Order: sequence, then C-alpha cells, then structure tokens
Amino acid sequence: MKVIEVIMERRPNERVGRPTASSGTIPSPNLLDEFKKFAALIPVSQIEKVALNYIANDEQVQEVLAYLQSKDFANVVEIVESQKEVIELYAFMCKNGLDVYQYLNSLHDLLGIPHVTPAPSRNISPSSRTFRQFLDDMEKLIPLDKLKALFKQEETTSTVWKSFVDRVSSKEFRAMVDKMIALPEVQKFTANLEKLGANINQLNQFVRDLLGWSTN
Repeated sequence: MKVIEVIMERRPNERVGRPTASSGTIPSPNLLDEFKKFAALIPVSQIEKVALNYIANDEQVQEVLAYLQSKDFANVVEIVESQKEVIELYAFMCKNGLDVYQYLNSLHDLLGIPHVTPAPSRNISPSSRTFRQFLDDMEKLIPLDKLKALFKQEETTSTVWKSFVDRVSSKEFRAMVDKMIALPEVQKFTANLEKLGANINQLNQFVRDLLGWSTN
C-alpha cells in the first residue's frame, strides 16, 4: 500500500528522466505515468484499512506476514533480484522514467529486507476469520477487470508500456519466472499459502493469460 501511495503522491517534476514544463520540451510518456493510471483504479485507503484490520486481528494473516519478514523469504527475494532478467528489467524501468529502486527499497524496508528482524510479538486475541476471507475482502476492493482492460488498452496506445510488456512477456523472462517458481523455498511458500486457502493456480493462470504465456 505504501508503494502505491508513493507513486500516487509523487509530484510531476520529481519524475525520473521526465522533462519539466520549464524545460520548454513536451513531456513524453514514461512508465511512472503508466503505473499511475493503474494505481488510480485501486482504492488504496480502503485496502489499507482492511489489511491493517486483518494484520491486527487475524492469526493466519499474521503468520503470512511473519514469513514475509523472515530470513527464508529474504533469501528468495535475494535470489530473484540477482537474476539477469530481473536486473535488466529494473534497468529498463529506470531508463524509462520509473525509479523502481525507490519503491523496491520502500518495500524492503517494510519487510525488513535485507536487515531482517523477527516480527514483533503481539498480545492479540485470536480471530475467527481466515486468510481466505482476507483474500476475499481484498478481491472485492481490487477492480481486476478494469485493471486488465487498462493493461490491454495501454499496449495499443503507449509505446513505453508496450516495451515494458514485451520484456516481461518474453520467452526469456518467462523461463526465469518458471525457474524461480521451481525453487524449493518458493514451492514451500506457495504450499503454505494454499493450505491457508489461497488459489495460487488461479493467480498463476491470470498472470499467464495476461502476458500471453498460455498461448505459447
């Protein structure tokens, strides 16, 4: 949520690699502008309110959060971010106006990466809710159809967005993702999420359909 807020609140003149009005040039579209369009469809304040409620009261959500703040997950992140395809993708994003490292570092700080510390213990009464119910509440708030429609629309109207999508949908990037999914650490994490009610196969299929991997 904090990453989305940073994208939404960043002022135009602070965008990386984007000319200002005072430069006398016409600003060209960049990835920050594209991601802002998607962020504008997401009800951040509502999602944050629901998420904080579950984090404070639901044991299964706390269990997932504890894992995301664990050394095991930090190791997975380190492996993923060391991949050649990921490094090149980050470079592409920075070159095209989105300082991805700013947002990654905000997320790393949120999860305690790389300086991983145990999640603080809390005296919380167990909740009758579940992680599956948390996901259901999130799905009610996130307009997937609108996001998917915008994704496809921008492919035909934005050169920089199409270049970004071409990279993340390429055979090389797909092979890297498949290799990361096959990691024992990732398999363990997804198995635990499935035990808590997460439909990993549905999410996997959604992403593959969006990127055109299902047809290759």
